[in-house]
Amino acid sequence: MNRFSIYIFAVIGCIGTATYAQQDPQFTQYTINPLAVNSAYAGTRGHTTITGLHRTQWVGIDGAPRTQTLSIDGPVGDRVGLGLSVINDELGPSEEVYGDLNFSYTVPLNENYKLSFGLKGGFRVFNLDFTKGLQREAGDGSFQQQGIDNKFFPTAGAGLFLRSKRKYIGLSVPNILKVEHFDQNA
Repeated sequence: MNRFSIYIFAVIGCIGTATYAQQDPQFTQYTINPLAVNSAYAGTRGHTTITGLHRTQWVGIDGAPRTQTLSIDGPVGDRVGLGLSVINDELGPSEEVYGDLNFSYTVPLNENYKLSFGLKGGFRVFNLDFTKGLQREAGDGSFQQQGIDNKFFPTAGAGLFLRSKRKYIGLSVPNILKVEHFDQNA
């Protein structure tokens, strides 16, 4: 068996393990709004940057996804970057507001490449109103549950950002902490 086959089996084996996911806001313009995804990006442009985006999908459909984001970041000193990111995300009956502080530290690897390490911490405030964004039959009892008002969750994330003048690559975990928004069986 050659090495390529071994790598393929190793990757397939990792995919088959238990995983947990989170519903984070969707963005199509990561190059415009990298701070919302990767904390290591804070301050890497070398000047203060303010970014605002609005995304609406399926316009005219009740409960359609809508996301707004506002971020500001910039360098503080030679190797440190700081940033703030605020996101409002609406999807069907749920609404979530995110607030994150981002910190990055950059290490020059050589004259062409720099590697930034990032950490972020913040919060999410989650609301769930089963009367919004749902099409249902009159008398349908499946959505007679109580909603959720202002449920608070702490967040923590980390990232790496390797760059040169012409190339870049990033790796991040936007939220390391596992949270349970609600128990639908309750």
